[in-house]
Amino acid sequence: KVRKTSSQAKNIDPKNIDLTKPCFEKLLTECGVVFPTDSPTVPIPFVLNVNQATLRSSISTLLKELQSTKSVDLNAIILDDMEEILTADTTKLHGMLLPATFNGTNQSSLIKTLLRVPFLQPRLLTVLLQTLPSLEESNAASSSTEVPLSSNLGRLILTNIRWLDMIYDSPNLTSTALEVLGVCSKSMKQDLITILPDIIPDSAADSAVESLLELKQDDNTLLLPILDAVSSLRLSPFALELVTKETLDELSAAETAALPGIARFLVHHSDPASTSAVISKLRSSLTLQATEKDDSAVSSSTLTFETLSQGFQYRSDLTTELIAQISLSSDSSEHSTADIYLLLCAFAAQHNKTKIANIIRKKCALNILTKTLLTDSIEPVPEHIISLFPSYLSLADSLLRAPESNSRELGGSIYSSLFSSFSDLMLRQDIVAHLTTHVGSGTVTEVDTALTVLQSLTYDGASHLRPFSPFITAMLDCMASMTLSQTRRLFMVLFCLNAEDSEGDTIQIILRKHLSHSSLRMKRVGVIGVTAFAVVKSLRLRQDNFTTDANPDDASTQLKEITDLLELAHDSCDPSKKRINAVDEAPSPLGFLFDELALAIRGNQVAPIVKNWVQERYQELLEEDFMGDFDEKDEEGTAMESEPQTNPESVAKAYVVTSNGLIPKCAKDKDLLVRPDPSIRFHNQEPYGEIRLNEDGDEADLYLKILPFLLSSDQPKRKLPSILVPLMRLLSALHDPRYGGGGLAEID
Repeated sequence: KVRKTSSQAKNIDPKNIDLTKPCFEKLLTECGVVFPTDSPTVPIPFVLNVNQATLRSSISTLLKELQSTKSVDLNAIILDDMEEILTADTTKLHGMLLPATFNGTNQSSLIKTLLRVPFLQPRLLTVLLQTLPSLEESNAASSSTEVPLSSNLGRLILTNIRWLDMIYDSPNLTSTALEVLGVCSKSMKQDLITILPDIIPDSAADSAVESLLELKQDDNTLLLPILDAVSSLRLSPFALELVTKETLDELSAAETAALPGIARFLVHHSDPASTSAVISKLRSSLTLQATEKDDSAVSSSTLTFETLSQGFQYRSDLTTELIAQISLSSDSSEHSTADIYLLLCAFAAQHNKTKIANIIRKKCALNILTKTLLTDSIEPVPEHIISLFPSYLSLADSLLRAPESNSRELGGSIYSSLFSSFSDLMLRQDIVAHLTTHVGSGTVTEVDTALTVLQSLTYDGASHLRPFSPFITAMLDCMASMTLSQTRRLFMVLFCLNAEDSEGDTIQIILRKHLSHSSLRMKRVGVIGVTAFAVVKSLRLRQDNFTTDANPDDASTQLKEITDLLELAHDSCDPSKKRINAVDEAPSPLGFLFDELALAIRGNQVAPIVKNWVQERYQELLEEDFMGDFDEKDEEGTAMESEPQTNPESVAKAYVVTSNGLIPKCAKDKDLLVRPDPSIRFHNQEPYGEIRLNEDGDEADLYLKILPFLLSSDQPKRKLPSILVPLMRLLSALHDPRYGGGGLAEID
């Protein structure tokens, strides 16, 4: 603020001032203002011979000296002349409102300088405000060529009135401004209302608010500028409650463009006693229309949520009231998407996260806040909730770590909805990065849910997830802490995304490394990966995916890739290959391969031509390695005497114990059925064999070998019975009509 001292003023003799009209122009000229010699038709900025500080000081000093040296009424002479000049010549007024120049540099306008003179300010402000309605009348009556010249003159006047250092007659100015409001046009009312906080003193704030609310009754479009002005006034509790009530009444019918301003007042400036009413009204009125997708509607929604988030951050009473009202609900029908939006706005504040997450988990456990409600708050209007995306992501992260299964499912649903609704690559990358973090957490339930989400996203559209495949490939480093089912899901996702690019080659190298490993655990991982590869490749080989112009060579190539990898897995797991470094009691990993294939077949995830190959390959294994044929029955049908067998101590007759006269063709198997004469001591360290469970009687054609493997001196062969049950499960799945098999009618 410039100090007003006479040392800054020009040395002007007041006796030389002619107080005859136009005395106001003469006074300004003496102080350093250059008036144009002719009457311009367009506004021209005034030129100053002194800077604005010197000009202001010179005018103040000269007026004081005139009052002391001349016994005249300056109010009747200078002020009246000033009013006449400003109201008579609009062009000159316009020029006085433009930035003045001094030595080629812009200074404040001449009007701005005059408003800082205490003697001139009250009258000058009154004249300027009273000029506004007349300017609008002249605009309406002028020709179209003159309209641009003065159309913005009213705004220019208001701009010069704003940000004054001091108001010397606030009550009179407030009264004048409120009177002018009643006769101004709509646009001018809005502009004038915005400057009221700069001119209304605190003592007149309540009465000004009453006048403004009366204006709103005639024109609801004035609500936003009124709220903006009221927010800067220091109101009494009664006046603030009155404004809050009026605002709440308008909230339901408010247009989308008005919501940011209304929300800003309610969460930042509303009466604390009205907190309950504010939250209740927001819950019932805060809705988004999916049809409103233009830029203005999206911007309004974004600003609304940002404003609400800021309000919840600084007003704990709003957060407390929101949680209290949500806690009272007992049915899902009591909630709408507005509750989700408000909870997420409150969740944006760091100190509210725990409280909001707890209430959501509690309501989710009671099935009150449902996945459908969360999905409805995202998918129809993703453009409108872009400002809430960080809150959604943070909430999903919190829910996915929860111990309750309902909460984890809700968190996974949020991730899926966000990924499918937002197409921006940066936003989708954030989602995938969060899911990757969950997979690496090592918590079984958390990893399960995250992998389930990734798998569903892959099935819904692998092309959308493929740009982020490096993130998912990096999850291979976490397999050591994964369960087998989690590993299965991971490989399914990886092969769906990378089956035909360099990442797919990397995954196959990892598979071969696991298959060649001596550890049973590592081999199992390799087997899971091979089966997942077969399932993914089968997607292109399914009968319902073929078209009439399909390339047979392509199908053959796909089938060969699958069968080659399955053969590699079989050879790596085959106990007869002696590649497994495990204790004797450990089961063969080949059985795990059979179980994995059976699981895929029961899930209808294997193409028919692949199933045919598997059936031919392993049915032959069952028949050749595990099955034996019987000789024709002997005439007696119960027993047949064999050649005498020599014992170191004695020679005795030996008998082949059979069932219904069935005798194996294989000599080694038949020898296991030999029994010595009970009357003769016969030393045999091997157990005696029997044919059991013969439900078909003498109609049986085949028998199953078990004892020959158990008595083998070859350790790998002794492991073969451990794969028999998995092999039978695989073959039964292949023949089961429920899974596309032909049934057992034609099987011997």
